[in-house]
Amino acid sequence: MSFKDSYELMGNELMRYLYQQLELRHEFRKAFLNGLISAKEPYKIYRSNNEPALKAVNPLRFFCDLQNESPFIHDSDWAFTIDFLTPSKIIEIYSPDLTEDEKKRIVDQSIVGVRTTEKGWKVFTTYPELLDSSINEFNYKNTVQVIHTVWRSYYKVGFLTYLDEEGTEQVIQVSEHYKLDKAKGDISIKWDWWPEIRECTKIGTDIYVRYGAVDEIPRDPDNPFYCPLPYTGIIHNNLNSKPTSAVDLMKPYN
Repeated sequence: MSFKDSYELMGNELMRYLYQQLELRHEFRKAFLNGLISAKEPYKIYRSNNEPALKAVNPLRFFCDLQNESPFIHDSDWAFTIDFLTPSKIIEIYSPDLTEDEKKRIVDQSIVGVRTTEKGWKVFTTYPELLDSSINEFNYKNTVQVIHTVWRSYYKVGFLTYLDEEGTEQVIQVSEHYKLDKAKGDISIKWDWWPEIRECTKIGTDIYVRYGAVDEIPRDPDNPFYCPLPYTGIIHNNLNSKPTSAVDLMKPYN
C-alpha cells in the first residue's frame, strides 16, 4: 500500500473535477486538430469570473515570439490573441473587473461591431494584414474586439547578508526598496533580476482590465527563472524552417 499525501489527493480530485467542468477532452481534441491543420497548437490558461479556465486558442488570431530552439509556446517572451466576443461572453469572463458603466458600453459597442484600428498598438503596425477583413469570413456584428497580451518582464530582488542576535551570518530575500543599515547588523546586499509575467487586456476601443503582474504563474522554488507564459502548447516542425503542419507535409503525396 503506497502512501498518498493529502495535497496529492486534493490535487487529483481538483483535476478530475476541472477535466469534466471545463470539458477539457473537447478542448484537447480541438487544439490537436488545430495543430494538424495549422502547425500551431496553442492553449490559453486564464480566469473566467475568478474561476480557473482553459481553452484552445484559434491559431489564426494567436501570435508569439517563439524561442529559437524551443517548440513550446510558454517559453516565448510575449504572446497575444485577438478575439471577437459577444458582450455576454465578455461580461462572463471579466465581470469582477468591469464597472457597471463599462458593461453598458460593451453592450452598446457590440450593436455595430468594433474593430480597433488605431496605430498606437504595435500589433497593428507589425501585422497590418490583420486589418484586412477578407481574411475572416464570419460576421463581426454584435461582437467586440478583445486583445489580450502577456510579456516577460523582470523585477529587482536583493539577498541581504546580516548578523542575527547570536552573531551568526544569515541571508534573507529583500525587495528593491530595502536600504542597507549596518547599525542593525546588515553586512551586504547582492542584487539580482528575476522574471515575472505581466498582462493587459483591451476591450473595445478604450476599456483596459487585468493589467499588471500575473499572480497565477507556477513557480519553481529551485529555479526562480522558470516563469512560463499563461499561453502554452506547441508549434510543430519549426526547427530551422517555417512551421509546417502535418496536412502540409502530406500535400506532395496527395
